[in-house]
Amino acid sequence: MVTDIHFLALKDAYDTSLVGGKAGMLGRLIRAGVPVPDGWVISTQYLVSFLTGSGFLPGDYSGLVQLNSECVGKARTIIQTSAWTEEQLQELYQLFKKIELPMCLRSSAVSEDGEYGSYAGIYRSELNIRTFGEFLEAIREVWFSAFDGQAITYLQGIKHALPLMAIIIQPLSGVSCAGVAILENGHLQISAAFGLGLGVVSGRVPSDSYNLYPNDAHPEIIVGYKNACYLANPDSGFITEQDSILYPPKQTLLQVMETDDRHAIVKCRIEDGMASERVLDESRLGNLVQRIKKVACDVLQGGSWDFEWFFDISGRLYFTQARPLTVSFITYAEQMDRSGSYLKGQPIAPGTGTGRATFIRTDADLANVLEGDVLVMAYIPDYYMGVLSKASGVILKESSSLSHCAIVAREWKIPCVGGISPESISPKCIYTVNGWTGEVSIEEIANARGLHEIASPGINLLPWLIASSVLIFNNPARQRPVQNMLMPLYRERSQPDYGTITPFLDNRTEHGRICSALLSHLSAAGKEHQ
Repeated sequence: MVTDIHFLALKDAYDTSLVGGKAGMLGRLIRAGVPVPDGWVISTQYLVSFLTGSGFLPGDYSGLVQLNSECVGKARTIIQTSAWTEEQLQELYQLFKKIELPMCLRSSAVSEDGEYGSYAGIYRSELNIRTFGEFLEAIREVWFSAFDGQAITYLQGIKHALPLMAIIIQPLSGVSCAGVAILENGHLQISAAFGLGLGVVSGRVPSDSYNLYPNDAHPEIIVGYKNACYLANPDSGFITEQDSILYPPKQTLLQVMETDDRHAIVKCRIEDGMASERVLDESRLGNLVQRIKKVACDVLQGGSWDFEWFFDISGRLYFTQARPLTVSFITYAEQMDRSGSYLKGQPIAPGTGTGRATFIRTDADLANVLEGDVLVMAYIPDYYMGVLSKASGVILKESSSLSHCAIVAREWKIPCVGGISPESISPKCIYTVNGWTGEVSIEEIANARGLHEIASPGINLLPWLIASSVLIFNNPARQRPVQNMLMPLYRERSQPDYGTITPFLDNRTEHGRICSALLSHLSAAGKEHQ
């Protein structure tokens, strides 16, 4: 028997303990007359019912709250392997028939999109669902994302308990363009790209940037070279890189570059002419700005907000998210020592961090990341959270400060700079990322400082330590103990000088061989420079 507590219309989503933070906010917007695609919510209680019916005990729920690994693992196993009952299949099929096809399923955890944690990109969304079988599998995927490693790492980072998961179901309208907008203290920044908003929030496609400052009627517009976009496969069939997909707003065929496992979402190549065009013309930009300011003032009663939005192929504007801004996106320049070589990019997340460069070109590269590395990413992997927590800094190819990775980097106080090509980064150098100024300083490993220079008060010794570990222990497996030993320095985000590091090394008796090697190299470097 289906009860109202299991399935709710999105417009009736009030209680966040049942519908989650995202659905609760979208319900509020709908009731205020804000254009939001209507839909339904599978409540948190339906997940509880599914788990309990498959042997999850009352004590297991207490373990979930505490992130107990055994209880989390039990929940994962149930979600992956437990069969649907006949009653569940019937009620879910009735729900499936209520939604216009194709549809999307989106996470709405209880504390998601809250004022104390953005949860940006932590949970899954399943797009372009066309069959009942895909619908059932998508429910499992979204539920499972509440318990996977990425979610647990994020929860540990922000010190939150594990929240229960609700699911939003909405029609996937034909999308012309989409993006993100952040409004903070009257400053509005918008990122926009052709096609689905997936490309913008993941940081995987270039976007346009529109900045509107307080008391300034004329926006600052930076038109990116948008050579790719994400589109929904209009058919349910197999698609390859030899195929093309129609982009309806311009009646243009776009060449397929890659597709997801279901062949549901496709990354397409955009040719030169369209790639250089503005995503938002004056009319759409004006409409979007006016709507955002009105929603923030009249509906949300002021404050700073993070919005996601799209225009459909007929030019109608819709909002798909509004969450409180958990950390400022505005960076203020601080003085930086420019005595050496440096690269100039865009500031994304404030702070400074130093480390060796580790390139993330594919998901397989995630296994090579060591504690304290500077991550160099041409794109942001789906499961970036585990490596982001190790990073002393991040260098991104794209310059948007509004992607999910950028938002979490600011929440976790990990310095981040965008707009720097990975081709300009060398694995033979140590990099200091300054997320305040957007500058990245470079120190070649071969140019280790001499003893007389290192011993000067205030000289940041961290680049030398990293350079020395690379020289002495010349493969990642041997470097790992060094990185682990230096972990407290990375976590403090400090710039230790000789007076700080010497007692630090002296006190690491359990790593005597490593410290001895580092100090010997220090001595040798000093003699070479004397």
